Amino acid sequence: SSSWTKPSFASFFTGLYPSTHNTVHKLDRLPNKVKTLAEILSEGGYLTSGFPNNPNISSTFNFQQGFHTYRYLKPNLPLWAPESGVHLVGYRIIRVLFERYIKEGDQPRSYYWPAEDVNKEVFPWLKANARNQFFLMIHYMDPHDPYFFRPLNNKSFARIRNPSPRPSLANRLAVAYAQEVKYLDKNLAKLFDFLKQNNLYENTMILLISDHGEEFFEHNGWWHGTSLYEEQIHVPMIIKFRKGKNKGRIYNEVVQLLDIPPTVLDEVGLPRSEKMQGRSLAGTALEAAASEGALSELNLEGQVMSSYRENRW
Repeated sequence: SSSWTKPSFASFFTGLYPSTHNTVHKLDRLPNKVKTLAEILSEGGYLTSGFPNNPNISSTFNFQQGFHTYRYLKPNLPLWAPESGVHLVGYRIIRVLFERYIKEGDQPRSYYWPAEDVNKEVFPWLKANARNQFFLMIHYMDPHDPYFFRPLNNKSFARIRNPSPRPSLANRLAVAYAQEVKYLDKNLAKLFDFLKQNNLYENTMILLISDHGEEFFEHNGWWHGTSLYEEQIHVPMIIKFRKGKNKGRIYNEVVQLLDIPPTVLDEVGLPRSEKMQGRSLAGTALEAAASEGALSELNLEGQVMSSYRENRW
C-alpha cells in the first residue's frame, strides 16, 4: 500500500488506502474514527494482542486500537531515550550524530528485537492463551535496515550512518539482507513448530506479510520510503487457511495488503466494515479480486506519488 511502515500497517489494519486513513506522515496518528480489524475481532469475541517492533506503529500513534494488549518491544536505545521521545526532531538529530561519530549500534537490539527474542516473548503468550479464540499480531523486524550479517560479526549497514552508500556496495548490502531473510525464515520455522507442538497449527489461520521492501540501487536509490518501484512495494503474502484449505495453491495475480481484513473476516464469519476498500481473498473471491490491480501511495517528506499495478502492467 506504501513503501514504508506507518501507512502500510495502517492499510492492513483497516482495509483502507493511505489517502483514506490519512496516516501518512512521520507524526500522524491512526484516527480514532477508523475501524480496525482488531476492533471487529475483539467485538466478535476474539482475544486480541499485538507485539509491535517499530515505534512508528506503537501506542504513541494509536495503533493499539482494538487490541486487549499491545506491547511495544522497545530496543536498547542510546542515550536512554523513552519510546515517546524517539520521534522528537531533537532526539533524531542527536541519534544521527551519536551513530556517525561516537558509537555504532553493533547489535540488533540497539534498533529492534531480533526474531529469536520476539519468539521468546510470543511463545509464553501462546501457551497461556491456547484455549482462547485469539488474534495475534507478531511483528518481526528482520530483515530491515540496519542489515546485519548472520552469524553476527559486529558489522552492519545502517541508513542512519550512511543514507547514500556507494553504488559499488549494492551487492554487499544485498548479501547482508539475504542473510537476514534466512535468519527470519529459521525463526518462523520455530514458531510453526511451536504451534504444532501445542496443537494450535491446524486450526489457526496464519498470514505472513511484509509492509514494504528495500531498494539496492535498482533505480539509483536505497532503503525504502523513497519511491513506489517494485523493489519497495512488491512484498510477500502467504496465507495458511485453517484445516488445510487451499493448501499448496500459488497465485501470481496482484493483490493488496488492504485485502487482508476482509479476507480474515470472511474466513471467521464476521461482518466487515462497509468502509473497507479491500477485497476478500477467501474462497473463489480471489480470482475476481486479483483482476482489479493494486494502488500504492506515498506522501512523505515532500515526496507525493501514487502507482497503479495490474497483472500485466
